[in-house]
Amino acid sequence: SYEADFFCLDIPSAGKQWIGVEIESPGLPVVTKAGRKSAKLEHALQQIRDWRAWVRENLSTARGVPQNGGVGLEDIDPNFLGFVIVGRRATFTDKFNELRRQVEHDERIFIRSWDGILDWASTRATHWFQHAKRLKQ
Repeated sequence: SYEADFFCLDIPSAGKQWIGVEIESPGLPVVTKAGRKSAKLEHALQQIRDWRAWVRENLSTARGVPQNGGVGLEDIDPNFLGFVIVGRRATFTDKFNELRRQVEHDERIFIRSWDGILDWASTRATHWFQHAKRLKQ
């Protein structure tokens, strides 16, 4: 049995896009002294790979409605986007950034620091706050 930390549904103009999110500690080391992915980070990446395998092997259950024993991930693609949120930006070295770009390219799994996620959330909140203010005028 696999249990995702959570899934998000984005609905861009191209249609539904599910994103599997694995959350790890901000204090977790992401890279070894040799510049490799840490065992904990590799475990988090494997979690997403395992979720994808489960979805691929159980697609009708994954897409099915909960009332009928499904999971409710309507129209999910077995190669859904993955995000691992882990560590702090200050620990992301140039060599590690090369590794994570390779993972993004090869596996569609994005490795983001907690700092990056907080920056993203702050930017989005500011945008929507300004948008709401304009609508009230």
